[in-house]
Amino acid sequence: MRRTIKSQEKRGKLFRRLLTTVTSVAMALTICGSFALPASAVPITIKVGDIDNDGMVGKIADVVLLGKHFTGQIISQTDMVDINHDGVATRDDLDMLISYLTSSISSFPDTNASGYRTITDMTAVQNGTRTYLKHNYANDTTTSYDLTPTAVGVPGWDGVSPDNTNGQSPPLTPLVNTRTPYTNSAIIEVYGSNLRGTAFIIGPQMVATNAHLAYNINNSAWLSNLRIVVNGVTYYVSEAHVPDEYVNPTTNYGLTYDYALLKINTSVNLATTYGSLSFGAVTDDKLNALSGLYGSSSATQYIFSAGYSSGALTSGWGNLFNPTDPYYVENPDNYLYYNNYTASGDSGSPVLFDLDGDHTTTSDRVVIGVNAGGSPSIGGGPRITAQLMKFYLNNSNF
Repeated sequence: MRRTIKSQEKRGKLFRRLLTTVTSVAMALTICGSFALPASAVPITIKVGDIDNDGMVGKIADVVLLGKHFTGQIISQTDMVDINHDGVATRDDLDMLISYLTSSISSFPDTNASGYRTITDMTAVQNGTRTYLKHNYANDTTTSYDLTPTAVGVPGWDGVSPDNTNGQSPPLTPLVNTRTPYTNSAIIEVYGSNLRGTAFIIGPQMVATNAHLAYNINNSAWLSNLRIVVNGVTYYVSEAHVPDEYVNPTTNYGLTYDYALLKINTSVNLATTYGSLSFGAVTDDKLNALSGLYGSSSATQYIFSAGYSSGALTSGWGNLFNPTDPYYVENPDNYLYYNNYTASGDSGSPVLFDLDGDHTTTSDRVVIGVNAGGSPSIGGGPRITAQLMKFYLNNSNF
């Protein structure tokens, strides 16, 4: 894979240096076989399913808060949200918590008799404020706004009866949400002046992609004539939203912020017409486990990517890769690396986790990252975190 904007030399030099190091490590790993990373944190024991952290599990409060988490309304600890302990926090975990609440099941996987589970490497909580730039193509104006994920809890919670908000039952609206099955048609092409890339549908008029497919940092300009193509139909972009840190970087970790949202100028509901993709958040424990499979040709491959190359959807399988030298990598709390097959034009494509590792089934794939750049052997992209869930799913600035 290479960036579709040839002028992105500033980011390109950093990434080429990164890839040189990572690729050499990868070659050594291929020769040596699989490896396992040591835990990067002291193990911690958690009460599984206790979303509001009051010592009790399976209450309406926990279910409502978990539903709000998966709609980007609040932030919960990823490891506590991973109820079914498959390594990825998805709405499947909400279904399991509901089953526990209704006594359809009596316990959660990998918990002891008291409902506790030990986490080897606790996943970092990403709840800081991020500033975004919104560009309106109709009037060629750019404004900014801030987004901060809300901590767990519902305003007005009385702290005594966690199943009630000011004496009233919490709203059950989040319970109707289910995880959207994977579909190829939700992965689409992006075109603009001197660019070609990939995006994926996440809402009625919203698609996710890379920031470098919307803004050229070297020319300090928003890319013009931006449009998507879905099943041969062209739709034009009316708004582009990118992190301010991508446009005005203050650190060397620019790739971490290489993600964007595009609003499409159409009355057509893209999600219902072509399908949409659901998000999930991979845990650090799972990241380490899959990194241990890297370089093994016989290991089950859980990471799936698909993007457009020369007008055709190209896909590949691999596993996550966790480089050990922090000097050469983006912050691993916010960035993922993987050894999937990649091709020119798949910048902006979704990085999906296949929950059961069965390549013949597709309904259990969720987006855990947004592909931003790489080489034919190593890819990398922003990791789905609470900050990005807020940006994608609960952003009132559209």
